[in-house]
Amino acid sequence: MNMCLREKLFENREKNWFFVEPGGNYGDQLIYDGAYKLADEIGCRYEKYDFNRFMSKKPGQDEFIYIHGVGGYNSYNSGTPFDILERASSARNSTVIQGPCTVDPSEKTLDRINRIVDAGTHKELSFFAREYKTYNSISNSFKTKNAFIYHDNDTAFHLDKAHLEKLYGKVRSIYDLDVIRIDTEAVSLNPRRQSAIRLDPAFYANSYEHWIKIHSQAKSALSNRTHSAILAAILGKPVIFFGGIYHKNRSIWEYSLKDRGVKWLNEADEQYFQDERTVMKLLPSRIKNSYKVIRVINSVKGLPSG
Repeated sequence: MNMCLREKLFENREKNWFFVEPGGNYGDQLIYDGAYKLADEIGCRYEKYDFNRFMSKKPGQDEFIYIHGVGGYNSYNSGTPFDILERASSARNSTVIQGPCTVDPSEKTLDRINRIVDAGTHKELSFFAREYKTYNSISNSFKTKNAFIYHDNDTAFHLDKAHLEKLYGKVRSIYDLDVIRIDTEAVSLNPRRQSAIRLDPAFYANSYEHWIKIHSQAKSALSNRTHSAILAAILGKPVIFFGGIYHKNRSIWEYSLKDRGVKWLNEADEQYFQDERTVMKLLPSRIKNSYKVIRVINSVKGLPSG
């Protein structure tokens, strides 16, 4: 029987929880903020821990540990979720919740998670998936009697437009935004809209607030960054979503975003795969690739400067 995260936290809301942040980019902060909003709504008592602070803390007994949801259970990111899970489950008689996350379903990744869980001295581990592919993979993998698998939405969905406007200002519709990631999860698929501002907000933004505003001032978003798509959808923007190097984006779209009106990019749709036809194409590379020139042009188009 499935339980949602709200129900699971509510069971022990009066305990003193450690809420552990694995680290990452501004999209991960959106995950954390959604979880904190949920915890505050149900009266959950918690203390925030970053990765280094939590890992340096000697495991105790009867601890209550919430690990924020991530997409880092794979072989090509930092590995911090594995380390946190191992530390959390090594606390004797602990109650551990892994927040809604995505797992690479490779044998290597699943074996690593199982070894950690099997060696743990926790009382109970609740592992939440944020989509069905992870849920099914972990369900078929977990074999210990005190580890349970559930599914629920990414905690960023506990945020809403009114809450974000109160913190970061009024949502507007100024420019179209193409979000193309340029990190280890970048892909060769390279769609574009001719009039859009094109960037990776995780690297372009100079603060979390700036990252929020880049999305909140957009008319629409085309994105292969998960939380750019989620944030734009929360803010009521038209969103087109496409994939990364593993199943995460497609799986989250099917679980949470499809019913919110987010469209999945059809690779046969030629309008998104045309050569650039802007004035920028005519400029010398040293100019059109200039950091300062790009910032000035984006500012003229209405992009917040930070």
